[in-house]
Amino acid sequence: MCNRSCIAFGERSLGPALVAGRDVLEVGAHDVNGSLRLWVESLGPARYVGVDLVEGPGVDELVDATELVGHFGRESFDLVITTEMVEHTRDWRTVVSNLKGVLRPGGHLLLTTRSPGFAYHAWPHDFWRYEPADMRRIFADLELLTVEPDPEAAGVFVLARRPETFVERTPDVALVSILTGRREHDITDRQIQRFMVGYRVRELVRRGRARLNPAGRSGVRLAGALRRSRNAAWRRLPFALRSTIKRALGRA
Repeated sequence: MCNRSCIAFGERSLGPALVAGRDVLEVGAHDVNGSLRLWVESLGPARYVGVDLVEGPGVDELVDATELVGHFGRESFDLVITTEMVEHTRDWRTVVSNLKGVLRPGGHLLLTTRSPGFAYHAWPHDFWRYEPADMRRIFADLELLTVEPDPEAAGVFVLARRPETFVERTPDVALVSILTGRREHDITDRQIQRFMVGYRVRELVRRGRARLNPAGRSGVRLAGALRRSRNAAWRRLPFALRSTIKRALGRA
């Protein structure tokens, strides 16, 4: 998944020097609303592998993001791309560790994700919101080349390089959870269940209001048609009768 500004960031950040002749891994590669794959493949990588939990466009292998190192081995890719994925992973620490683990020394990581203020969007789940300061702490063991906000929506973009001498560090970071609206170290099953109950109720209320309220386009058209029909019927009444009705209503 990749929105317009995400694609622009990828095209601006990834050139032949980082891609040509390199082994590239995309994590969360299912192309739902856009992908960097066409751009990256146009730069001539030696290999491009797209992985996801489900089959679909852009997916070459089904691999859980928590099992990248176990599946591919350590230091197996020169470039790792993951767009709009890490907010959907409950165990984000293990996922981040795997993203770092499959990078070769000198390899690059390009990552985009959502920040506080972006609405709930399950695919199939949605857990976390990341701020630029969170990214600086989470990837402090890499050389951070870019950490910037998404210019179009609440989100953050990261480009980082794995140093030749790498010692992984996992900071004690509490992220903003979309489920609780607070910073949390972890999310419990009970918190997930409580949020989902409330979310389903809110969706039912929203849909009910949408059906009852003619605020949509069809509702506006219907209201306009009714108003025009009413006015036409009023004009067809004899003038004397209209005057009598106006006096009765106190509008004469």
